[in-house]
Amino acid sequence: MNIFIRDSAKLNTFANIFKHLKVYGRHFNIYFHPTKFYIQGMDSAKVSLFELTLEKSWFDEYTVEQTVAVGLNIEILFKILNMNRDDQILQINLKEGGDFLDIVLDGKIKQLFSVPLMDINDELLGVPEDTEWSADLEIQSKLLSELMNKQSLFGEIVTVKCTEKDVTITTSDQMIGTMATEIQFDDLIEYGVEEGASIEVSYSLKFILNMTSFAEISNIVTMNISKTLPMRMHYSLDIQKEDEEGEEGTSPASYMNFYLAPKINEDD
Repeated sequence: MNIFIRDSAKLNTFANIFKHLKVYGRHFNIYFHPTKFYIQGMDSAKVSLFELTLEKSWFDEYTVEQTVAVGLNIEILFKILNMNRDDQILQINLKEGGDFLDIVLDGKIKQLFSVPLMDINDELLGVPEDTEWSADLEIQSKLLSELMNKQSLFGEIVTVKCTEKDVTITTSDQMIGTMATEIQFDDLIEYGVEEGASIEVSYSLKFILNMTSFAEISNIVTMNISKTLPMRMHYSLDIQKEDEEGEEGTSPASYMNFYLAPKINEDD
């Protein structure tokens, strides 16, 4: 197995992913498939799930002959990635039957690391790919992060309401009061809701903030909301490129998804 990231922007994105994954745990299996790099995990309360998919084409070089699950302490991995300089490239190598993952940061300064592998027993959950939600909104990821951080000053539960006329997020606390933010359609890149529908769902703000902490990895985030399904937050990591005729397109889907179950209303 041999993998390279030479682009400094992509290397920073790669590092930022592992910077924030610690909110979901320290130890994860990384699945190196011949066609993609994949991680899945849940928080300790089993309320929120994440999955990271980086297609083979996302990397500058990606050679994996057969699928291998590599158990790692991701805090150690981030410490290594966080040392990268703008002039360095990243190489990840695993020898067949090896007990260490070899990592090289190569540039004017060359740094070599060997990270011990771990035996981690986990079970991957099936994530439906063709789900249809009742409301979909696309927004600048930093703006959503800013809005949710402000809402957290007024409560621990956030309610998202989507109608054909507006999008509102609300938090309240008996001792502090209520804060409601109306998101202007001009601040949304795309928005769609079922005709005539009023979708109102509440979520734990703690887990929303965990998701929005990844705002650095993509400029845009999509929220998919339904009363009866977990909310999905989608960060696209696709690479814009031009085809032979000069038209823009994207690489195969590389992304980071988060899923969060809604809070159950005891009055329902």
